[in-house]
Amino acid sequence: MKYEFPATLASEKAKFLVQGEADEVCPIEGMWKFYGQLHEPKELVVIDAADHLFEGRTQEVGEALGAWYERGNESGLDGAG
Repeated sequence: MKYEFPATLASEKAKFLVQGEADEVCPIEGMWKFYGQLHEPKELVVIDAADHLFEGRTQEVGEALGAWYERGNESGLDGAG
């Protein structure tokens, strides 16, 4: 899969991405390439052994989102900044 999101690539806003390590639709290699092109601030959380739908790994996704939200509130941001 080719990651083509020009508005995201051009954005200076905070970006938080969650990716499954075993994603069969959007392979992790493509995500790392895309992530490397993004402006800061940015964060990528890779969920071990998770597929595209995070089957059996939704708790880990929720924990990652919760931690991101808490960090945003501690810094005066509301999650996404």
